[in-house]
Amino acid sequence: RYKAFIWDKATPGSGAVGRPSYGLYGVVSADGYHWKRLPDILLADFHDTQNIAYWDAEKRKYVAYLRGAQNGRAISYAETTDFKKWPDRAEVILHPGSLDAPFDDYYTNGFTRYPGEPALKLIFSSIYHHASDLVDVRFGITHNGRAINWVSYEPILEAGRSGDPDAGGVFTGPNMVRLPDGTLALPYRGMGYTHNEWYYTQYYEPSADTREPPRTVMFAWAIWDDGRLAGIEADNLGEFWTRNEKLEGTQLLLNARTTRSGSVEVELWEPVSRRISRPIPGFTFADCVPTHGDAAWTRMTWKGKADLSELKGRTVQLRVRLNSAKIFGYRLAD
Repeated sequence: RYKAFIWDKATPGSGAVGRPSYGLYGVVSADGYHWKRLPDILLADFHDTQNIAYWDAEKRKYVAYLRGAQNGRAISYAETTDFKKWPDRAEVILHPGSLDAPFDDYYTNGFTRYPGEPALKLIFSSIYHHASDLVDVRFGITHNGRAINWVSYEPILEAGRSGDPDAGGVFTGPNMVRLPDGTLALPYRGMGYTHNEWYYTQYYEPSADTREPPRTVMFAWAIWDDGRLAGIEADNLGEFWTRNEKLEGTQLLLNARTTRSGSVEVELWEPVSRRISRPIPGFTFADCVPTHGDAAWTRMTWKGKADLSELKGRTVQLRVRLNSAKIFGYRLAD
């Protein structure tokens, strides 16, 4: 009934790698309390940290996100219809590249799915920075499970300040949940020591005091408002465009936050050819009633327009202008 991975020492001749040899085994349980290790190695590569598997109801397959290696540690992927039979090698799908610092590793994957939206798959990868010996968390998104895009290269969860119980680094766990108050919560582990600080102090600096140095560890929730994991922000003035889409709804709703003096305005454009678009009269910035404050799903209006019903069925593009504001999303709805 229950299945999981375990990283364990391998028996001789099993094909596992490393010295001593280890491998990724499957463990199964009927009740979630008593577990039995399957005899054969499922994956023989060096998948030693945070290997997450789940049953993908859409693909009708078991899917795994694993620790891999390419230009340093990386994130690997594997899938199978039979939990006892996995591919010989997992596929590296995300690894450090030219936009990363020279000595960054993608340490763990932190895979989870958005609560209530299982098709929306999220990565909260812990990034190990060799230069500083610190670990922070970066946020990525995928729809097909394999092609992952970083929402930003900036961390979504940072290590704490000196003296904090998570000053050395943060590692997220899987399975984001929705708390009773509607907020989103992701478990994470914080370390008060840097990645190598405890290890080298313990093993390479012997002293008369044989006690182990303290390993301060904390467990906590990282919490966001629903629908506000990330957004497009302008500290001063900025704007962006959406893609073209057919207008099916009669209301444009914005999930946005502004400062007390900030605002968000929207102008609607319509393509007239493959290369040329033009603003739609009556729905320009000059007609828009700006929105202010902090509210999820505020209805946008334009002077003299009760709704978007006169445009329903037409292809439109949104031009969004931000003044000291952040927008998390928009909806076209009835």
